[in-house]
Amino acid sequence: MDHLCHSTTGNVIVTSMDNFDPAPEEWLSPQRLRLLDEQLGPARSSLAIAGLLAMAVERWLRQQLAAEAPWSAEERQAVIEARREAWLASHDPAGQGLLDAEVDTKLAVAPGCQGWAEAHWGHRVETLFLERKEQLDRASCRLLRVADKGLALELYHRIKAGEESFATLAFRYGEGPEQQQGGLIALQPLAAMPMGLGGVLTKLEPGELLPPTRLGQQVALVQLETFQPAVLDASSRQLLLGDELNRWLASAGGLVLAHLKCPQRIEVIIP
Repeated sequence: MDHLCHSTTGNVIVTSMDNFDPAPEEWLSPQRLRLLDEQLGPARSSLAIAGLLAMAVERWLRQQLAAEAPWSAEERQAVIEARREAWLASHDPAGQGLLDAEVDTKLAVAPGCQGWAEAHWGHRVETLFLERKEQLDRASCRLLRVADKGLALELYHRIKAGEESFATLAFRYGEGPEQQQGGLIALQPLAAMPMGLGGVLTKLEPGELLPPTRLGQQVALVQLETFQPAVLDASSRQLLLGDELNRWLASAGGLVLAHLKCPQRIEVIIP
């Protein structure tokens, strides 16, 4: 994403954006930029010096989206009340400097953003799911890493012959942190698997053992434990919409930061 601050073209940011709907540069209207200046402008220097400016920008954006959530005042209050008791059990509003009304605003942000994302991208969830299904598939496996190729080959044949279990040999010979769990890599999305194992596991059947394979500076044995294909349920729907929201916030946040850092007053953002 490129940002360019001009003082000779009517004080604008010219930027190239990803294809979002709504486009962040259009969503950040002159009215919103003025509100931003009023609410964050006076504290910009202090926030930047404290290393908190990017975080403050994201929180500000989330508050704006939550305020646009397509719910009634009654629905909003019901959501706040449902979250209040659990939140107060682990947080001290006075210690955070929050007034009662500000607590309500804070409790509405996360569900409000979810509602905003659902309203804008809910119709695209099936497409997003098909595009990212391989990243949402989940698996667990066992991993045994050693430095010596000959040892790796010997351990491979001992496991194949059923002489000793993978877990026992991983605990005895493994050289990675997974050794403490008998080589177990817990169930997780393939995209989150360490060391690029996700791409390897898609080629295996549960219980199948991969022959010694170079993994970085070591030689590894990998055995697939379980594989769970992703399904489009409430959890994956929320995950997909959350990812889209984070991508949108990153783009909008870059524009807002450029606006706040610009020495000239910027009145409009041009795509």
